[in-house]
Amino acid sequence: MASTKTVTITSTAPVILTPAAVHSGVDITIQNQGSADIYVGTSSVTSTSYGVKLASGSGLGLTVPARDEVYAITASGTATVTVLTMGLP
Repeated sequence: MASTKTVTITSTAPVILTPAAVHSGVDITIQNQGSADIYVGTSSVTSTSYGVKLASGSGLGLTVPARDEVYAITASGTATVTVLTMGLP
């Protein structure tokens, strides 16, 4: 089943974008609706190490294996992110 949520991303700590509960794999699409760049990666993502940069208005589609997690953070300020999640068969 597909679901959409809006998440506020800050520079304080990475925010989880994938389902918090154990999942069997999901496709997610992330779109940066804010004016600040965001960085997508693991729970240790920062704006300077191992993050995929998404500028304002850009998006990213990912297939996330079972139990893996995707996080996001900003370098400064806040950004609003829309996340579309679809379970894998």
